[in-house]
Amino acid sequence: MKLVSEEVFYDEAVRIARRTGSRAVDAYYIATELTINWMPLTNDRRQKQNARKAGVEAYYLIGEIEIVKQSMPS
Repeated sequence: MKLVSEEVFYDEAVRIARRTGSRAVDAYYIATELTINWMPLTNDRRQKQNARKAGVEAYYLIGEIEIVKQSMPS
């Protein structure tokens, strides 16, 4: 586990919220993903859409589970 200080991604979260119109929680989540280079999986359709608006490859598990399975190494 790696702890990351809020200062690392706060400014990015604000930029994402302004650029995408996303909810604050989504902006933080997306900024964290960008900071640690992580592909998000979510059951929140709006969060996935906001992540994609911000240029983050994100997947909506309920509707895209097969795509996720295919992209994972065997």
